[in-house]
Amino acid sequence: MMASTPGAAATTYEVGPDKAYTSIGAVPWEALGAGDLVLIYWRPTPYKEKWVIGGSGTMAQPITVRGVLGPGGERPAIDGNGATTRAELVFTSPAASVVKIGGSSAPPDHPSYIVVENLDISGANAYSKFTEANGTISYSYDENAAAIAIASGDHITIRNCELHDSGQGLTSRYESSEVLIEGNHIHANGYENIGTTGSNANTESDGIVFQYNRFGPLCNRCYGNGLEDRSAGTVVRYNFIEGGYYLLNLVESYSLSTMPRYRTAYVYGNVLLEPDGIPSYAVVEFSRGGQTNYRKGTLQFHHNTVVSARSSDTTLLRLMRGEQFAEVRNNVIYVTADGSRLAVFDGIGHVTLATNWLKTGWRESSGTILDSFDQAAPQVTGESPLFVAESAQDFHLASGSACVDAAGDLPADLPVEHRPTRQYVSHQSSEARPTNGIMDIGAFESPGSSGTGGSSGSDAGADSGGSSDATSDGSGGNGTDASAGSGGSGGNGTDASAGSGGSGGNGTDASAGSGGSAGPGGSSAAGGANGTGAAGMSAAGGGPAPDSDQGCACSVPSRSVSAWLGPMALALALSLRRYATRKRLRRSV
Repeated sequence: MMASTPGAAATTYEVGPDKAYTSIGAVPWEALGAGDLVLIYWRPTPYKEKWVIGGSGTMAQPITVRGVLGPGGERPAIDGNGATTRAELVFTSPAASVVKIGGSSAPPDHPSYIVVENLDISGANAYSKFTEANGTISYSYDENAAAIAIASGDHITIRNCELHDSGQGLTSRYESSEVLIEGNHIHANGYENIGTTGSNANTESDGIVFQYNRFGPLCNRCYGNGLEDRSAGTVVRYNFIEGGYYLLNLVESYSLSTMPRYRTAYVYGNVLLEPDGIPSYAVVEFSRGGQTNYRKGTLQFHHNTVVSARSSDTTLLRLMRGEQFAEVRNNVIYVTADGSRLAVFDGIGHVTLATNWLKTGWRESSGTILDSFDQAAPQVTGESPLFVAESAQDFHLASGSACVDAAGDLPADLPVEHRPTRQYVSHQSSEARPTNGIMDIGAFESPGSSGTGGSSGSDAGADSGGSSDATSDGSGGNGTDASAGSGGSGGNGTDASAGSGGSGGNGTDASAGSGGSAGPGGSSAAGGANGTGAAGMSAAGGGPAPDSDQGCACSVPSRSVSAWLGPMALALALSLRRYATRKRLRRSV
């Protein structure tokens, strides 16, 4: 069906079996405007099509491209191998991606307020062919092609997508700004045995937030990075990142190094999981390599849970000389090897360490300290932080953990918006982090705390419940577009009477509200009514909303950890090749 949205000059385009549009290419992408909604319905076979988005929405009326999930929560699959392109579209670098945002002349560029959600996109790799808009069959995609490439645009949201089996899962260029990457599964990307070419994400935007995502592992024998970013205003919070040459590589920008917010990156509330056999010894790199435009500033690294299964040495950080600082506070930093295998940094840069959990025997540096190392507060040490189920990758704290109620103060000048208020939920969702006075060390708060409702959502998000009192919690707001409101958590009761969870709001556009969780001894409230709208089914319309407790309604198939090939003899060769490949990775998208 093609229908106008009530009260606005906007159009809904429905694509799928028995719909008005049976192919994605039939949608007039070159004519999309504010409020337009493209619904791509799941079908048993992939759509073999590719396209560009170049129109402009508004904050109130974004242009939304949404997959409508299948009966089992399956995302509609978009396969770049053998994909065709709508003839009316004109854009640069068609071999750089399956789905492209910006960089087009038809539609006219510069996109703004774009939302892409609920799609499974793959096949942007050198082994795949596609047909260009002019009918020419391309030999292959670029080596560094991406499932989604953001060439330009403002206020771009990628939500609840699966991006895989491509040269890179996601890329962005410096002409983009205010980008939100939320609730996605980005994995199995890269190129086998080709140095560090190809990462799960490789981004450079003026303002970018990664939250609630699941990254990695990369493809087998692929040595790109889990998340590589060179943006200004980088925020990496509440993600699960597994595998990569570096799990997190915050490297130099080619175009944004003069921006004031380029100097500081915020990394908190994440689970960073390093498998054995990775050639690189470091978990996080912060602008290393000798470039003059590296990040001359501070890495704020707090309340993360870092787990390394390496049988050899693990170093948490690599920094740059002189003008680089790292504030490392309230993290769990755990290695399965002997504690003497763990070092905080390699002696370069300025590190402040305070109230982290580290394995007994840890070292300050893996080499000579050339700059400075300061323990601003004592660390907590032991043989194990006591996770709930380490083998099952459940890194919540078990009863009796020394990390419980042991966190120290965060820097006084840390902005309030970067003090952790949420925690990751496996997989691709989040929940409010309980508060009961002293916080726990690491990415997760132990159970039993009195919760508070989440803050109001933005854009396609919904309101969530308010703070609890001693009797009951607030109800969730009614959701719009992507997800419904969810009830806040119940408060701790007094005199043996606990609070009850708030009620979930009624969803619209196919996503139902969810009930709030109960306080200790209380009862959970019922969920809201089933959503109505585009998908025509309960809880299928959208992905997790920003700053809400509403998670992805679908079930994401998990991929087993790749059998990593990692003899340490590869490390030197890969290190020498990695900077030679960066220029290639910067080819125009």
